[in-house]
Amino acid sequence: MPRQPNILIFDSGVGGLTIGRELLQKRQNCQLFFAADNAAFPYGVKSDEFLAERLLSQMEQLIPQTNADIVVIACNTASTLVLDALRKRFDAIFVGVVPAIKPAVAISKTGTIALLATPATIKRSYTQQLIQKHAPNSQVILFGSHTLVEIAETWLSENKLNDQALNYEVHNLLSHPNAEHIDTAVLACTHFPLLKKAFHEALSSSLKREVNLVDSGEAIARRVESLLIRDQNIEAAIPETKAQPSQNEGEVTLIFSAPIEGKWINRYKDYLRRPL
Repeated sequence: MPRQPNILIFDSGVGGLTIGRELLQKRQNCQLFFAADNAAFPYGVKSDEFLAERLLSQMEQLIPQTNADIVVIACNTASTLVLDALRKRFDAIFVGVVPAIKPAVAISKTGTIALLATPATIKRSYTQQLIQKHAPNSQVILFGSHTLVEIAETWLSENKLNDQALNYEVHNLLSHPNAEHIDTAVLACTHFPLLKKAFHEALSSSLKREVNLVDSGEAIARRVESLLIRDQNIEAAIPETKAQPSQNEGEVTLIFSAPIEGKWINRYKDYLRRPL
């Protein structure tokens, strides 16, 4: 008998909530687990060796704990590094998040695109391969920022937007050669859509033109949905020996590797339920 699927979304901080929010817009009948490795936050400044070991360790705990059928690694930094290793180690289906360069190229009219990510994602050879494959005739301006991640975390947790710090980062981005031609920006970190409105206002105001902002949230939600319905109905094919999830539509469980304040948990759940 079909049952609701267990979906695990994993990130180092709260950026992965942007993926969870998109997913819940498409599918309410699921058991959604959001796990944040806040004890090791931020991933964007950690070494590749540390991240590879950390991700495997976290999945060793979380997959049995959640009985996950699908795991979304909602972190560009981690996805571009360890997806292959995770798929070899575990039976769960893994979905990664990578910079949305291809759709950005499709909508850019000037051919100049900004790629905003963590410093680690910017340095990945995988990111360079995506650029070479999907944007060989475009100018892609790379901008790595951990500060933007911190601004996003603070905004969601404490409802405080550091406008001064945000504008300073936008200023640094626009100081790059040919940045005046940017008409599209890729938000290649799941934290950055939390700042989408502020980003749009700051970039469009500085450049005196509308700037398109592109992220992977909706595409990842569509990918998860397609995996759930492939082969007629993946829900019916999930082994019945697994623990049965709650039948409450859209039930959400939050898991953190280090303690956090209860008020933050309520804010995170409110964000997940907020309409897009």
